[in-house]
Amino acid sequence: MMLPRVLPTLNTRLADGITIRVEVTDGPCPPASATATTSDAPAVVRGTAAAVLCWLTGRPVPAPADLAASRCGQSWPLPQLRPWS
Repeated sequence: MMLPRVLPTLNTRLADGITIRVEVTDGPCPPASATATTSDAPAVVRGTAAAVLCWLTGRPVPAPADLAASRCGQSWPLPQLRPWS
């Protein structure tokens, strides 16, 4: 219920030059791409709805294995998000 409300804030909280595509693994996901500016290849943040929501709200992810980021098929660190505005 909270994910569709919080996900739209991603666009304003990304660092410049980063494109993120969010993939929820345990249910339907709302439209989930956010772009700060155009980049060559998007980073994919993939995990359970609960883990994605924790990351978006700045909370610790309960089980780190439930959330991962990749770019161009390679493991990538989760992007740091700007503070809420």
